[in-house]
Amino acid sequence: MPQSLEAQQTHLDNVLGVLEGRTYRGAARPLSENHWSNILAWLVDPSCGEPAVGAGVTQELLHLAGIVPREQSVTKVERERRVQVREAARAIDLVLTFEHGWELLVENKIDRTYEDVVQLRDELAALRTQDHMVLLCPRGKTLLRGETRQLIDSDPRLHHVRWLELAEACASLLARVDPMTLDYHLLHAITAYWPSREMEDFAWQVETIVEERGWTRFYPDEFKEAFCSRFGEVYREWVGRHGERGNGGAHQRLTQRLVGQTRKSKGGFRLETTGNQRPAPEGWGYGFILEYRVLLG
Repeated sequence: MPQSLEAQQTHLDNVLGVLEGRTYRGAARPLSENHWSNILAWLVDPSCGEPAVGAGVTQELLHLAGIVPREQSVTKVERERRVQVREAARAIDLVLTFEHGWELLVENKIDRTYEDVVQLRDELAALRTQDHMVLLCPRGKTLLRGETRQLIDSDPRLHHVRWLELAEACASLLARVDPMTLDYHLLHAITAYWPSREMEDFAWQVETIVEERGWTRFYPDEFKEAFCSRFGEVYREWVGRHGERGNGGAHQRLTQRLVGQTRKSKGGFRLETTGNQRPAPEGWGYGFILEYRVLLG
């Protein structure tokens, strides 16, 4: 008996979890940059999947990057193009060649705490005047290391796109794609994977809230309100498992994890207390609360 579409999609989504070891008691290993570059390359290559799907993904990527090209038809897609820049040999993750000859280079990062500004500078040196380059990564631009942000701001050919933004864009394409095709399942897997990774990682959730709110300083009661608004499903799950108050409850879990963000840098992102304090809200559990400052590398 053929499986339902929902069952097929659940199995495909779970493939990503199985490969990472997140769906069983094994050693968890995130999917590598190569896995995600291969998926993206297959989707945008008109010789692989449905050309209309590839065109849609390409247009969404260009839109998110703020690139207004002369022509949006991709004629060739390359993986791991080798370039020599000074003494360094570099392999560019993805190169899209367009109908009028200009190229889009994609440098893909899937670890939000890892940045290589030297690599970006080398690959920028390989760009022609008419070409563009996208840094595709999990972390928002305002939370990137200072030298990475400065490089992006200094060269109009270098652009930044978050994986989560691309995942949301892929979700908008699903209604126009045949659900019985591999294109559909790969798009669906992207839309399911990146939000789920964020939902599992508290440090990532802190970064998301800080960036979306534009915070440089905040108090923990402000953070709790923002967390319950943005990641209410996570907080409700904690309440269901541990209760809301008391030792080990959701409230304590949240505040203690927030304190944990002051203890070490998360790839350039860290919190520290400012020394400022104010009376805690009623029922908080402490008489006062401390203000946090956002530190960026």
